[in-house]
Amino acid sequence: MIFHINNENQETHILEYDDKSILLIRSFQEKILLFLSIAGYASWHILKRNINNLIDTEPENKIVLGENSEYSVLYPLLRNGFIETARNPESGKLVYCLGLNVIIQTLDDKFFKITPENCSCELVDKNNIGTLPIISNDASLFLLKRISSLEDILLHWSTSNIKMNYIYDRFNKNHFRRINETATKSNIYTNSNQFYSEKYLKTRKGGLYLIPSIEDNIDAINIALCYLKEINKQPIFYYSSKKKRITTEDFNSIIPIIICRALLLCDFTNYNKILYNRKSMINNISIEHITELKRIFGENAVREDYE
Repeated sequence: MIFHINNENQETHILEYDDKSILLIRSFQEKILLFLSIAGYASWHILKRNINNLIDTEPENKIVLGENSEYSVLYPLLRNGFIETARNPESGKLVYCLGLNVIIQTLDDKFFKITPENCSCELVDKNNIGTLPIISNDASLFLLKRISSLEDILLHWSTSNIKMNYIYDRFNKNHFRRINETATKSNIYTNSNQFYSEKYLKTRKGGLYLIPSIEDNIDAINIALCYLKEINKQPIFYYSSKKKRITTEDFNSIIPIIICRALLLCDFTNYNKILYNRKSMINNISIEHITELKRIFGENAVREDYE
């Protein structure tokens, strides 16, 4: 189910799944993965249409999954690597395809075989791995070190100086708030109150950047939202050095996919709990991970000494 929780007078969009919701999501995921195994690849809009068709088969499906249910179905598959993104060579737009069959090696030396086509993640004996590529826990830090900071990513977005008419608030059910003054504060703005209208990020340095569409960068709006949280001194991660654990309520909402994948590698044994809970707790996080998260998101993104 999808809940809206009021926090300091600001509505927050938080995902929380009960057992019935998870079963429905997984049944939809199996069908989407089967579709991709046959089609080869598909755009976001085609996948969304297929999910809507599945929802229409039972009126209760819409009640269980709520609005924008494609996010509930597709994002966990992107976060755990069952679905990958690629570029259509003709249009240059993003398309989605099956991830690779791989072995995930955990810190406690367990081996999980990932078979996206079957929506399968099974524990296997290390003697039965075969020739599949192995992704170890060490890859987590390797990945994080190669991710650019949010500030650097924004520099590659197109700039603009057009007048804005609305503030866009993804976490408010109304989404749009009309403004009459000039857009001077750091926020997300748009010219129209239509959900898929172009959106712009006003940064703390005064720049106005066009946020790439979902066809160009599936994580662009999430990057903008993480950027705003950090400059407003709202932590994204809470770190316990004693437990070597981070706690976050943003894992299944705004943290970019590649960072989710890197963090999942630290605690893959519990990946289902991490992907389908409002509050995600991820173990085996070292101070080196925290250093990289601060570099990527900014110093305010991590609150340390949290127990």
